[in-house]
Amino acid sequence: MASFWVSAGIGGGLGAGYGGMAYVMGRLALRHERQRFLALCMGGMLLRMVGMLVAVGLVAALAPVRPAPFAAALVGALLCSLAAEVLMLHRRSTCAGA
Repeated sequence: MASFWVSAGIGGGLGAGYGGMAYVMGRLALRHERQRFLALCMGGMLLRMVGMLVAVGLVAALAPVRPAPFAAALVGALLCSLAAEVLMLHRRSTCAGA
């Protein structure tokens, strides 16, 4: 069984990777018109969620992590990245003041 910090690091790393992908997809989506923007945001979110589900399943099956620190770090990183994504999209969108 991995140590507390290794388990938390793996969970936090997965969450940070998710946040990085969200940032890249958000920046890409903001370059397009409104309908394409929505399709890129929702499609990107769907792909990220499926990828995260697969990654968490693989880690749970193959890596000897402690469930509590892994889950706590993963959820914390996901919540922080979600808040950052919403703020980034809101601040950079052209209709933010409307």
